[in-house]
Amino acid sequence: MKLSERLPRILGLLAFAASLAYLGWMAARHAASFPAVTMSPPAAGALAAALGLYLLMVLAGGTAWYLLLRAPEAPVRLRTVLTVWGLAQVGKYLPGNVGQYLGRAALAKRHGIPLHRSALTFVFETTGLIVTAAAGALLTAGTGQTLTAPWKIALLALAAVLAPFGLVHAVERWFPGRLRRHTGLDRLPRPGVATLGGTMLLYALSFACWGLAFELLARHLFAAPPDTPWGRAVPAFALAWVAGFLTPGAPAGLGIREALLVAGTAPLYGPGTALSAALALRLVTVLGDGVAFVVAWGGEPPSRSL
Repeated sequence: MKLSERLPRILGLLAFAASLAYLGWMAARHAASFPAVTMSPPAAGALAAALGLYLLMVLAGGTAWYLLLRAPEAPVRLRTVLTVWGLAQVGKYLPGNVGQYLGRAALAKRHGIPLHRSALTFVFETTGLIVTAAAGALLTAGTGQTLTAPWKIALLALAAVLAPFGLVHAVERWFPGRLRRHTGLDRLPRPGVATLGGTMLLYALSFACWGLAFELLARHLFAAPPDTPWGRAVPAFALAWVAGFLTPGAPAGLGIREALLVAGTAPLYGPGTALSAALALRLVTVLGDGVAFVVAWGGEPPSRSL
């Protein structure tokens, strides 16, 4: 394997190691500030609500994939797509962080969705996630005060929806050889603007759910102040999710997400609470992925006829 092909995985493993080192350093430096876990009915309710929010994220992600897969000439069933999506959740825990793609494509093929069709959706899925995270960061970061006018928000939303088309066009123009080698195509099929806009709204919903789950855990398990402006941490939530989704070498973004979450939320919640809530959120997501897998596995197998 050429160095250029191995480099992303090497960089991903280095990022994974650096993230674990950062988390260990934070834990050692701020050990005295770790909050006690509050065990109470509100805490149990917060755990249940966080799990529910994560399952809503899984549902939103599967629905977004369904929108990208859907085509007039080859319709797919929502139930089939959600079944494949739920079963594929465990694939992201395999070493390398590529199981989420390979497993999803293989399962989709088994259920009648052509391999090339599912693989091509990953391009717009990835670019859509990145652009949605960037747009959310612009709206909620410190500079977001300049974007409160409705027309500015509308302009940003339009730019966000159009950006993935520009990125894909750039790939086609600058890397035609690689594109043809990996897909057999000179031009990738495009979803409609409305379709892509719908998927990005679902991604934005996912980021908000993840941030709200973090807030519930921080407040009710670790007694974070109720007036903490968790909305200001949305850029950290979005960046952490996308980085964990994309980084090769880190199974399910392990360590990457937690490090970015802690770095982005520690100024608001304090280092001890931020690290505790990030680890608790990891446990919730693992449990949620298990629930999604069991539900998909236990459902009636979809027909191969779509």
